[in-house]
Amino acid sequence: LFIYYKSNFMFSLNYFDFFISWELCFVLTLSFMMKFPVYFLHLWLPKAHVEAPTTASMLLAGLLLKLGTAGFLRIMGSLNFIYNNFWVLISFIGMILAAVSCVFQSDAKSLAAYSSVTHMSFLLLSLSLLMLSGKVGGLMMMLAHGYTSTLMFYVIGEFYHISSSRMVYFMNSFMGSSLMFGIIFSLIFLSNSGVPPSLSFLSEFMIIVNSLVISKLFFFMIFVYFLVAFYYSLFLILSSLMGKMFINFNNWGSGITMSTVLMMFNVFWLSVFY
Repeated sequence: LFIYYKSNFMFSLNYFDFFISWELCFVLTLSFMMKFPVYFLHLWLPKAHVEAPTTASMLLAGLLLKLGTAGFLRIMGSLNFIYNNFWVLISFIGMILAAVSCVFQSDAKSLAAYSSVTHMSFLLLSLSLLMLSGKVGGLMMMLAHGYTSTLMFYVIGEFYHISSSRMVYFMNSFMGSSLMFGIIFSLIFLSNSGVPPSLSFLSEFMIIVNSLVISKLFFFMIFVYFLVAFYYSLFLILSSLMGKMFINFNNWGSGITMSTVLMMFNVFWLSVFY
């Protein structure tokens, strides 16, 4: 998928680049919206993540959600001929409501699942703007979310296998138990909230700049989203690092993820896209 988009990026190679009605385009995109998933069609995702084993969650978040995006990219040519304000509105509503839903989650896996919904709504906003720079930002977001969410589910799964609990309230004392695990956990959730110099920050910055070109009012809605998103990420990091329990983490297992963490905070991707 990456090689395809890298080689054919400057061309509008779409299966659907002809004029179709708004209704037909809406029906065509609904299946991909379910796979994104956008808010209001997202209810299967938290349930699937909570029930699935760690490996399945990592594959679902890192790989399968991107198939909906790939399908949507295929029919983006048709969006040139219709008003796509509906998808922009849905993406803004989804970003804010899913971020607020994250704050109220007690299950860490469910929190990570709702976090995926917020990022996919952000991605939908980027693609709905119908700019080449929006397409580049969207592809970077796919890549960033693929790394970040996979690692989020990995560290939550590691904690679950050791403590037999995924409750946010029981996740504590990472700093006292394993400094390595605590640092990796912090880096992953900081990347999830879009802290520089992570790839998430670069992609989100590009999407914000693109949306500001369309309307200055977009900034306020994005500001609300970032406020809430940073809050729940920071809350989870702080509550996890502090505490007096002792959890016997497998440091070697968490050390394997360092290569992916480096890819997440790597400026190398900028040189690939430009």
